[in-house]
Order: sequence, then C-alpha cells, then structure tokens
Amino acid sequence: MIDGILKKVGLDLKIDRDAGPAVILARIPSWIDSRHTHPENCEAPLDLGYCCTAASVRGFVPVLLDLETGVISSTDLIESVRRLCPAAVFLSGITPAVQAMLDIASKVRAAAPDCLVVAVGQHADYSPGTFLFPGSPFSLTTVGEFEETVGEVLAALRDGHDPRVAGTRSIQGTSLVTHGERPATTDLDGLGMPDHRFFLSPVYRYLHPMRTPVRRRWGFVQASRGCPFSCIYCSKTLRTSFGPTIRNRSPESVIDEMRWLNRHGITTVVFTDDLFNSSKERVMHLCEAILSSGLKMGWTAEGRVKPTDLEMFKMMRRAGCSTFSMGVESGSPAILRTLDKKATVAEAERAFAQAREAGLLRVAFFMVGCPGETRYDFEMTRALLRRLKPEMIQVANFTAYPGSRAYESYLKSMNLPWERFQHYERLTNLSAESDEMVRQWQKTLYMDLLTGGDFAFRYVLKQNVGMLLNLDREISFAMKAARKLLQ
Repeated sequence: MIDGILKKVGLDLKIDRDAGPAVILARIPSWIDSRHTHPENCEAPLDLGYCCTAASVRGFVPVLLDLETGVISSTDLIESVRRLCPAAVFLSGITPAVQAMLDIASKVRAAAPDCLVVAVGQHADYSPGTFLFPGSPFSLTTVGEFEETVGEVLAALRDGHDPRVAGTRSIQGTSLVTHGERPATTDLDGLGMPDHRFFLSPVYRYLHPMRTPVRRRWGFVQASRGCPFSCIYCSKTLRTSFGPTIRNRSPESVIDEMRWLNRHGITTVVFTDDLFNSSKERVMHLCEAILSSGLKMGWTAEGRVKPTDLEMFKMMRRAGCSTFSMGVESGSPAILRTLDKKATVAEAERAFAQAREAGLLRVAFFMVGCPGETRYDFEMTRALLRRLKPEMIQVANFTAYPGSRAYESYLKSMNLPWERFQHYERLTNLSAESDEMVRQWQKTLYMDLLTGGDFAFRYVLKQNVGMLLNLDREISFAMKAARKLLQ
C-alpha cells in the first residue's frame, strides 16, 4: 500500500518493512485537501531528506511523504500511519500550514496512539505554543535546525530512553519546557547526503529560465546555510536554514552529491542556499571544483546583488550556471532603506549588467506594498525593471512573516490567524496607497516584463534548443504570467 502511495508521485521505491521500525516524515502545505494541482515551483524538502538519512543510520526505515506536491493527500498519510505503525511521525510546515498540521496530528494520534508526534521546522521554532498545549496531539517540537535533533530523538527511542533530548520542547502540565538548546549545525558535511531517493520524482520542478541542451530533470542541493543580513521582512519562514552565520559545505561533498544525482538521471541542479554568493572566494572555489570534476550539469542559484563582479559571474557560467536570481525588491532608495536591504539601486544595476555580460539568464525579485510605499516609489521600481531587463521576475506582496522585524513592528499586535500568511497573497497593506492600487502595481510589473521591446530575444530566442526541449515548462511560465495579469 505504501509503495502505491509513493508511485503517485512517480517513485518506484520498495519500502522494506522488515529492515527496522518505520519513521514517517511529512511536509504539510496550508492548502492540503482543498486543491489537487501541482505547484508551479516545488522544491524538494532537503531538511526532511537529511532526517531520512539520520533515521537510516540509526536503524529506522524512513518514509518521506511530501504533501506539498499536490499528489499525496492527508488520507494517504493517515493510511500510511495505520499500515506502518511508525515509531515516530515528524510533521513539517511553514506558518500558513499550522491548522493543517494540528488537524493531521490529531488524526495521526487517533490512528497510532503510542506514536511520537513531533512538529519540526520554522513555525515550530518560532511559536512552540502553537503546537504544545494541554491536550495537544503533538509530543514535541524542535528548536532551530532540526536534523541532528531528529537523529538524537530516534536514537533515544531505539535505546528506550527519554526522547526529550537537547533541541526539543514539550508541554509539562501547563508549562512549556525547553530541554536544552542546540546550536546551529557547523559541520554540514557531517550530516551526510539527503536521502534523494524520495526526490527523484518528476513532480519536483522549477520555474526559472534555464538554458540547457537536454530535457531537464531537476535536483536540489544545499551547499551552504545562513545569511548575515537582516532585511525587515525576512524570517525563518522564508529561509531554507536558520541563523546569520554562513556555513559552507566542502566542495568535495557538493560534487559527490551532484555526481549521485547525475547517475540517477538528474540533469539540472538548483542550489537552495539562502545566499549563494556569500563571498566571491567561496563561489570561485565551488565553481573550480565543478569544472575539475568534469560534470556536465546545468545549475541555478540565487543571492544578493552584492558581492558580485564580472569575474565571478563568468566563472559561474563556465561551471554550468545558466540562471542567477537576485533580490532587488525596489527601485526606490527610500524603500530600500525602510527594508534595511543594505544594497543600492546602483549596485543592482551593476550586478544585472555584469551577469548579462557573462551570459547568465537573470531573475529579479521585487516586492510591492512595502511600508510607506507611494506611487512615486513604485514608478522608480518600474523604471529600474526597464533598465535591468531581466529574463524573468517574481513580484511578491510585502508580508511581515512571524519571526521578522516587520512582524514585530506592524502585525504582532493584530493577532492575525496563521492561515492568513500565504505566500504571494496580500495579508495587509502597509503602503501609502489602496489595496487595488497595490494589486495593479503587481500586474503592471509583469506586463512591463512581457511587453518589453526585447523580451522575446532575451527570454525566448536565447533559450534556443533548450526552450524546445522543455516546452512544457515554458508554456507553464506563460500561463502563470497570464493568470497574474488577469486576476
């Protein structure tokens, strides 16, 4: 039965139930069971993949069920719990998924009363009281990066010890108790490689433009963690890792992971680092390692508009990078200061010009509805878009996610329900203009991109054979853009 559930996402995996006790790890979206359409972007949950590796090392049989794909349902998850009788179930989800996580945890508890049920991830760290209260279906929550904690929890279960290890929280009576702190992981190589068996499915895809002479099969790799910047809108909910300290994997371990993916049919890698270009030296070393390895894989990454320079971008292009995404946010210096972006309009222009000269496709991230934003500010953003001439953009509504400085300043006192914090949806308008005006700003930026005089050359013609081979993704992008404009 569990094999059939995995086949729903295109995986032909055989789960050996006799190899040890089962552990289920699941990513829960906010919209579970309300729609069944595959998201445009679906990145592999590498943190749960690392937990699968930790479980295997400790003698457990991991089963990763990613409900974010839109293919696996909560019914599938609960049926898997009934059939496998797992020792533990770990549920991961960001802020909008809180209610779905609570509902599913209650069903897990009913199906397997003796099972350890643990909430992991960003919201569990930020607001443990959301999941831990008298009568809660959750046994524990985790603190910060949780892969090592999950490993120790499972080791304790295996050895018959108390699973309330360092890096966990529990409810005792009416009190929330933290069972020792756990620092952020410093030895990323020591985590091993995520269990990519669960990520070889075609449901894991990416939207960004990608020039490649082969039909893409996407793989996801995290080569570093941490971001030292503190933009007011950013929180752990928006990051793939915790903490400000940059920690890099060794180039050798990254290459080994890419080789494994390539042997299993993956042609294109997405680096999921929060800040790929944390330093020029780091980027150059990794690119040199990729070139020395002889790997012929395309890849994409994202970061900030600095530190960047032409030499770095040229090296990235030589090493197989096709697309680099950069957070621009606004063309208004005043708004950039409000966001505490620590980057200027001139630096964004220079970075995009250098990336273009190096032959990279470029994605620009923008925001609308920022605190105090006016029509004048927006027109400066619009003018900047015309000067940058990126191949693609993503325009998000400013949202002060829990854990961000903006949330503490603007939204915490409002006690908004967690499910309101949806990606790319308007939560509240902090600009100086009306809601309708901000909605129009978003559409206008997409229209400016699509109707730009040289868009066809920059995006379509430059893709050449790669576009024809991956026509389904190109059509998907066009339809998504059209929906944005027609909303």
